[in-house]
Amino acid sequence: LKAVPATRRMPVRTQRIDLDGDFDGWWFECRVNVPAGTLLLLAGVTEGDAAALANLSCVLNFLAAIVVGWNFVDEDGADLPVGRAGCDRLPPELVQACMETFNRSATLPKA
Repeated sequence: LKAVPATRRMPVRTQRIDLDGDFDGWWFECRVNVPAGTLLLLAGVTEGDAAALANLSCVLNFLAAIVVGWNFVDEDGADLPVGRAGCDRLPPELVQACMETFNRSATLPKA
């Protein structure tokens, strides 16, 4: 068993983005590991993006349906609720890690 740090927080990674053209010299800093639910706000940007985001929504619904407990926390170290509201707050790389680990280790009945 690994030792769990006394204070766990969801990692927040940001990146400075410099603008150019008419906005040369302007910049903004943004989170680059945005929560999955935030990505769903992009639905409808283009048909291709909407299809990918609809798939993400299905994955989040699936996780919300199968997870009965976790020790996930937010950026402040507060527990994330189990269920869709908590799943929406997970960064996509954590969603992917959950799904990949589930697919490798779950013993599902054979069809």
